[in-house]
Amino acid sequence: LFDFGALEVGMTSTPRAINVNPAAGNQSDVITSITEGCPDFFVTANGLPADVYRICETGIPNVTAIPCTTTELQSYQFTAQFQPNIGGATSCVVTVALASGATKTVTLNGTGTIPPIRIDVAPGAVPFGDVRRNTTSGAAQIAVRNLGGQNLSVTSVTTSTGFAITAGPGSTVIGPSGNQPYSVVCQPTAVGGLAGSFVVQSNDPVNPTVTIPLSCNGIDSNLDISPSPLTLPTTRVGEPVEQ
Repeated sequence: LFDFGALEVGMTSTPRAINVNPAAGNQSDVITSITEGCPDFFVTANGLPADVYRICETGIPNVTAIPCTTTELQSYQFTAQFQPNIGGATSCVVTVALASGATKTVTLNGTGTIPPIRIDVAPGAVPFGDVRRNTTSGAAQIAVRNLGGQNLSVTSVTTSTGFAITAGPGSTVIGPSGNQPYSVVCQPTAVGGLAGSFVVQSNDPVNPTVTIPLSCNGIDSNLDISPSPLTLPTTRVGEPVEQ
């Protein structure tokens, strides 16, 4: 049992090391997988499959009553972290599968706490790609979220020259767990790279100013590129998607 204690929603704990050791006596097995299916916890298990064994000697052949003296020991270590998405106590069962067919489990516990005010802006950057000069790109979506337990006051939302907000208020109040979407476009007037920012000012005492990098590349062409930017849907690791 590993208890991560209390952690604010949206934060990530430091990694906790968990050791898998062989039992007493001569033991040998192979760890084939370490899995968890919990949204608030994740494990990092490198180098699998991994051998775990203990070699010991009694000093007197065929005498098993004498305690084993370990002469060689191979353990395995993986790490676990806690990243609460909601407030409250939660737990997760991590399963260690062995080549022998046996499984071992360890339970992870943690408590998510709601901060008074916490702003979150996603995605962390918006690349528009190629956009014909003197035209307007397709709109990219940026979400301003309130992860706190009190109202978040957004005092201003602005973009750099060459970019524009086409939907979303300049100032607003977002309630707990609320979400305010914004649509942003790129409008290059010259050929070449264009860099800018989407800037949100709020009453978050820890992070009052959030800056999201914006970029696009102005081109001269008779070709129309659509959509721009291209937004790929969320997908699981190892399952590519095409647009």
